[in-house]
Amino acid sequence: MEEDDIRRMFEEMDPENKIDPSKIEDFIQEIKNLELNPPKDGDKIGDATFSILEKIQNEPDWRKRASLAAKLISLGLE
Repeated sequence: MEEDDIRRMFEEMDPENKIDPSKIEDFIQEIKNLELNPPKDGDKIGDATFSILEKIQNEPDWRKRASLAAKLISLGLE
C-alpha cells in the first residue's frame, strides 16, 4: 500500500486530525516493515501465531480453502 493512500485513508477517517501524527507515521512504518519482511507460517505476531495452514483447515467453504491453498503454493514458488 502506498504512503499517500494510507495518509488519505486517515484523513477520511479522522477529518478533525485527532489522531496523533506520530502514530500515523508509526503505522506507515509498520506497513513498510510487513511489506519488506512478510510473516512466515508459524511466526508469532504479538500474542497471535500467523498460520496459513490453520486458516485453511478452519475455513468451511471449500472454494476459499482452495484459493488459500493456491496462494500458499504460489508463495512457495516465488
